[in-house]
Amino acid sequence: EELGSGVSVFLNALKIELGSVEMRVSKIERVDGKIRFTVQTPDSSKQHSVEKTDNLSTISWGPVLNVTSTVLTPTSVQLEFTQPVDSMQFYKVGRAP
Repeated sequence: EELGSGVSVFLNALKIELGSVEMRVSKIERVDGKIRFTVQTPDSSKQHSVEKTDNLSTISWGPVLNVTSTVLTPTSVQLEFTQPVDSMQFYKVGRAP
């Protein structure tokens, strides 16, 4: 999704299945130099995380540091982190079992 100012965010737009549990990123925003994902999840009380990679040819996922999590409802959470500088990143969202 294009967020303006030459910043693009690539996110796993497919449904993420954890057993029979699905999560979906419903909104992506850029707010005050941060990237914000709104995630629909079966249980917003569980810990959620964001991982990144800069290459889809030889994928090597690593954690995004300093992700702030805000519970919106029992089934939605916002994940926010500092926008990367001068590098393309691909992201995926996970949830603790």
